[in-house]
Amino acid sequence: MISINQFITLAVAAATLLFASACGQSSSPALKVKVASLERCGATQPTIDLVKNTAKELGLDIDFQYVAITTPEQAKEHRHLGSPTIQINGLDIEPAARNADQFGIA
Repeated sequence: MISINQFITLAVAAATLLFASACGQSSSPALKVKVASLERCGATQPTIDLVKNTAKELGLDIDFQYVAITTPEQAKEHRHLGSPTIQINGLDIEPAARNADQFGIA
């Protein structure tokens, strides 16, 4: 069972993919979708499944990448704010997170 916060994250991911499709961002090249998370994050697999299934249902071609965050350096490199972090074409799906500079693995 996922928490309400995890559910909201998943819903935002689905809405963002739908929005990208509606804005014509689904044309070549493929949307680049990255999920970055701590290895122990229980929401990672449901998030990955939702992203992939939503893209498939919408007929979107995505370039999917999963990154397991294990070090503070990786957290900074991949702009990992919380687990899981979802980015589409390099932008966090959470607009407020796009200007953040406090990355971590806690």
